[in-house]
This record gives sequence, structure tokens and C-alpha cells, in this order.
Amino acid sequence: MIKNKNGFSLIIVIFAMMLLAVLGWSLAVLQSSDFESSARLVNSESALYLAEAGGQWGLKQLIDSFECSDSVWGSLQTVIHSFPNLGQYEVNCDCPTCPGLQGNPQYCNGCSEIVITSTGYIPSQSSPRALRKVEVTISQGLFSNVVSGGTLFNWHNTGGHYVDIDGDLQSPNFEGDDADSFLNEEGQDYGPNLPAGDGTRTRGPTSMPAIDMSYFEDYAANVKGQVFNGNRTFDHKDNLNNKGVYYVRGRVTLDVSGGDINANHTTIISEGDIRIQGAGALNMKAYVDSSAHETLPNLATENGDIIFFDDPAGATDNQKRDARKFDGLIFTRTGDVIIRYINGVAVMGLNIELWGSIELEYNPRYVDTQGFIRGTIEVMDWKEQ
Repeated sequence: MIKNKNGFSLIIVIFAMMLLAVLGWSLAVLQSSDFESSARLVNSESALYLAEAGGQWGLKQLIDSFECSDSVWGSLQTVIHSFPNLGQYEVNCDCPTCPGLQGNPQYCNGCSEIVITSTGYIPSQSSPRALRKVEVTISQGLFSNVVSGGTLFNWHNTGGHYVDIDGDLQSPNFEGDDADSFLNEEGQDYGPNLPAGDGTRTRGPTSMPAIDMSYFEDYAANVKGQVFNGNRTFDHKDNLNNKGVYYVRGRVTLDVSGGDINANHTTIISEGDIRIQGAGALNMKAYVDSSAHETLPNLATENGDIIFFDDPAGATDNQKRDARKFDGLIFTRTGDVIIRYINGVAVMGLNIELWGSIELEYNPRYVDTQGFIRGTIEVMDWKEQ
């Protein structure tokens, strides 16, 4: 009986050892699986961090120069950066909305929208254990539109008058020549040939350029022009011909109630609003600095409004338009532009409101802004693919 008990005990011991071995093996497998799962998660997150870093690197390049040039991106518009013991990211630069600007050393130069695609690899592009990809769509404020409305383009009050806007027009919102107050009704507020004229009519986000006010102030003080402290009113008694840049540290009023104003080759820059009042004529020709190959705007302000308060005198639409002649840019970055009759070239503002008869014809020669108004970069979309 004792021998039988010993044999039974041995069987129990062996069974227990086998059970413990199986449990130990199962635990090891579970731990290994958890480790591999954690490693995959860490690798995936690390790949995403690399992709995000590549997007930031690409964005920095476009802030310095808004193009996918060969000198920065190479002939394939693709750059790979390696980080020892971490991984790699691959960044591609392209402008799918501007196919005509692809395939040259200044790839995408002049396009208002560029797409960066960044892919992060762990440990390398050639043998990735993990990869993540992000796409960044970037817009630059350019001067390629005859009209750019940062928030609203309202041409409702031109109804019954002659309107011809030749050039591309873009704004997030349109209010057109209709009888209701609803915005963005295609075929009423905007559309092909609405408002009338050549060029595209695009409803979508508009990236407004920035104005370098210090440039104009320095130009007026040291190159050609004059700096005025406080508010300033100009009228028909002032000689505004060939004055270069008049920089006003305050509000500007152009008063044509007592007579016409001709400002040939003179630019007026204001730190406040710019007001045009009276029924007389106002004619402005853009100032051109031939030595610097720069064309300066007619009227510009950073944060002020530009308002035409009164209708000009005249028996016909033609006469009234010709009493408001501007052959250069009218610009405010964050202010409103309210225009009553104009024969001009280009208008940019946060909200643009047109009254009466309007004739605008875009001419890039007189909207040449290189050197003093700089395009700003705006991230329109940042998403993982």
C-alpha cells in the first residue's frame, strides 16, 4: 500500500510540474505578444511624429520661398531626412491645382496653393516596420485676383448699372444682384460671368497678403515722399503729383467736395481709415520706382477701412466711373472697402461692397508688389492620410 501511495504522489508531482510549465509558457507567450503589440504601437506613434516633423520642415521651406524649387526639393520635389536610431521622413512638395506650373526649376512658383505630403518611416524607408503619412495644404496670399474678399464680396447694390470685372475674383461669401438676403446662391450671387466680366469667380477661402507698413514709412522718410503725424486731409489745393509715398500716421481724407484731385505717381498709405468724400473727381496713377522695379499701390492700409462716401457727379455711368480712376491697387488687410463707382485695376479687403457702376480690369504690371507687400502662409488643411 505504501508503494502505491508513493507512485500516486509521483504522478501528482509530475502533473503539477507539467501544469506549471504550461502556465509559464502561456505567460511568456502573453508577455511576448503584449511586448510586440506595444512595440508596434510605439513604432506607429514614432512614425507619425516623424511625419508631423516632416510636415513642419516643409512648411518652413515654403515660408522662406513659396515654391517647390529644384534648389530646395530636388528635381523630384522630394526630400528624405534620416535620424540615427529613430527613423526617416520623406517630404514631397506639389501643386496639383496648378498643373501648368509644374515641371520647371521653379516648380509651382506663382501657385496660390501647395500640398506637402510627409511620410514617417520606422526604422527606414527601405525596410519599414511602421509608416504614417500626413498631408498639409497651404495657401499663400497672392495678388493674382482683380478682387479678393477675405470674408464677403457684396455687389448687390450695383443692380441696374453697368458692371464689368475682368480678372479672377475670389471670396468665401458672395452677395449678388438678387432680391433676397441669402448668401452664396449660385446663379444669383456668383457663377460664371457673375458678376459680369472675364475670369473665374471662386467661392472659397481667401488668404490675404500682409502689408509691410514699416517699408512704406521708411520709403516715405528716406527715399521719396513725406511722413505726416496725425490725421490728414488732402483737397484740390494740394499738389499730389509725383510725390512718391505719403505715409500718414492717422486717418486720411481725400476731400473732392471743393474741386478735383489728381494724384499722379503718388501713393497714399494710412495707419487708419482712408475716406473719399465729395462729388468731385479723383484720379490716381500708381507710383513706379523704376530703380527698384516696384509698382506701389494707389491706396493702402493695414487695419483701416477704405470708404467712398459720396457718388461722383456725372450724368451717365461712364462719366461717374471716369470720375473715380485708379490704375493701381486699393488694399486693406483687415478693413472694409466700400466703393461707389470706379474705373480701376484691383481691390483687396476683408469685406468688399460695391455700389453703382463698376469697371475693374486686372493688370499685373500695376499690381507688382514684390519687395514691399509679402504673401502670407496659411495652413488650409492638415490631415493624416
